Amino acid sequence: MTAFEARGAQPMLTLRTASGAMARIATHGAQVMSWTHGGRERLFMSPRAVSQPGKAIRGGIPFIFPQFGDRGPGLRHGFARLLEWAPVPAVDAPDRAALVLRESEESLRWWPYRFRAELEVHLLDERLSISVAITNCDTVDFDFTAALHTYLRVSDISQAALLGLRGQPFLDGANGRAPGLQSEEALHFAGEVERVYPDSGGRELTLVDAVDAIRVSATGFTDTVVWNPGPGLAAGLADLGPGQHTHFVCAEAARVETPVRVSPGASWRGSQVLACRPTPAPLR
Repeated sequence: MTAFEARGAQPMLTLRTASGAMARIATHGAQVMSWTHGGRERLFMSPRAVSQPGKAIRGGIPFIFPQFGDRGPGLRHGFARLLEWAPVPAVDAPDRAALVLRESEESLRWWPYRFRAELEVHLLDERLSISVAITNCDTVDFDFTAALHTYLRVSDISQAALLGLRGQPFLDGANGRAPGLQSEEALHFAGEVERVYPDSGGRELTLVDAVDAIRVSATGFTDTVVWNPGPGLAAGLADLGPGQHTHFVCAEAARVETPVRVSPGASWRGSQVLACRPTPAPLR
């Protein structure tokens, strides 16, 4: 059976494979908190992360829904990462778990629709798959934006590079959403990086550093968001702190620039797969 564990007062579901891979998912936000493979942690969790009702947890894989950032009139980055999700009893396997969120008095204060959100995590020996499904349980159409805000751990960001976005247009959030075009094969992180790459969801990305490589692929999500706060912004984030930006890169499967529209009774689905790979030499 899927095991429940606690991190402080935080209920967790724990998945394991026969080879020793492990993942932990909090019921708070249905947030993947940890993924270990080969005896190494593959996700970043801030040592200052706060885990309590109504607060976002800095690290792991938060699910952003129904609003990404300030792209709308609602709560910044939505409410899904702030609320308690319920485990789905029918999904009861050592390598698979699912959680569900429905409208509540709290959610209706921020977003006036009836919905069902289900997030499923599937752990394999070298892969972690996260899939989400949003069903419209209301009587009118609704729109939303969403992302899997994935914090991938790196040993040293100065040695890290994200491959696979060459030739892709982007919007530079660190520069007033100015348009740009990525001409280089390897994106490096010398300072703050906040980019949205529209219509890039079909691309396969690889994050490499001196000791690790993670392949990132997505379906259903049309955009890619890449983020690292750099030293200045990191130092000003109370739940992150000075120097912690050197240990992660966010590579996010997202639906940001064009919202999803779902009709009554219909559903939208999206997924992201993370896969461990032998480390190629970072490109310079």
